[in-house]
Amino acid sequence: MLLRDHNPGGFEVFLLKRHDNSVFMGGNFVYPGSKVDKGGADGEIIPYCKGLPPDRASQILGVTGSAEDSLACWIAGIRELFEEAGILLACDRTGRPPTLKILEDLRGP
Repeated sequence: MLLRDHNPGGFEVFLLKRHDNSVFMGGNFVYPGSKVDKGGADGEIIPYCKGLPPDRASQILGVTGSAEDSLACWIAGIRELFEEAGILLACDRTGRPPTLKILEDLRGP
């Protein structure tokens, strides 16, 4: 679930509206999401999860499964947000938002 502070008085929740003709929940507002992939937090992805080690992900979610499974839930949420809504929550190795070459090419000189 993607939230944003909205002062005063609370926060905003990011939702998508499903197409009215969708077979499943047509016309409803939904959170972007799907299922957690097995191996979603394998050893290759963990170093890229800046600021959220697997044990902390498990503690925040309050689950009893493995810490890697908890981190996989976070990764799935971030992946689905990008796939379904085009919102990328990421940073490069320096901690800055990534630049995409295709966007630079579209902007031109």
